[in-house]
Amino acid sequence: MISTHVYTQPEIMSNKGKILVEANSTRGISFDNFGIDNIRVGLDIGYFIKEDLAIKTIYETAFFIGLEESRFVSGIHSLMLGGKYYIVGRIPIQMVGGLAIQGKNDFVEEVDTYIIGRMSAGYGIRLASNIFLEPNLAYNFNWLDNYLSFGMSFALFLGK
Repeated sequence: MISTHVYTQPEIMSNKGKILVEANSTRGISFDNFGIDNIRVGLDIGYFIKEDLAIKTIYETAFFIGLEESRFVSGIHSLMLGGKYYIVGRIPIQMVGGLAIQGKNDFVEEVDTYIIGRMSAGYGIRLASNIFLEPNLAYNFNWLDNYLSFGMSFALFLGK
C-alpha cells in the first residue's frame, strides 16, 4: 500500500523553543575577481527565540577553483552569527556576519582574517514533518570580494 501525506501546517516547524540544524552547500562566482569560482559547505545551528525567528551560528569552509588556471584551493574557514526568519513559515530570509580566516595556498602567501557577511532568501520545500529542503540565492560580501551564490540546505527542526 502506498500512502502520501500533504503537510499543510508550516508554522508548526518554527515554533519558539525549537532547535534548527542545517547542513548546506553553496556555489558562487565572484564579481570582483572574475574567473574565481567558490564552493562552500557548512553546518548551522540555531534556536527559535520566537515564532519564525531563529538566532544561529554557522561554520563554513570554502574551496576555490581558479577557472583560468584549473587549480583547486582550500583554506578559508568562517564562523558567523546571525538570524533567520521564515515568512509565512515557508520563505526563509537570513542575515549573518562574522570572521573568516584564510590560510596560505597557491593564491595567498600569508594567513589573513577578515569580516564577512551574507544576505539570503529562499523557499522551504517540506520533505517530512520536521525537514525542509531550502534552495536559496545569497549576496555575499567582504572586503576582498562580493559575489552571488546559489545554495541548498537541509533544515532539521528539533524540539517540542
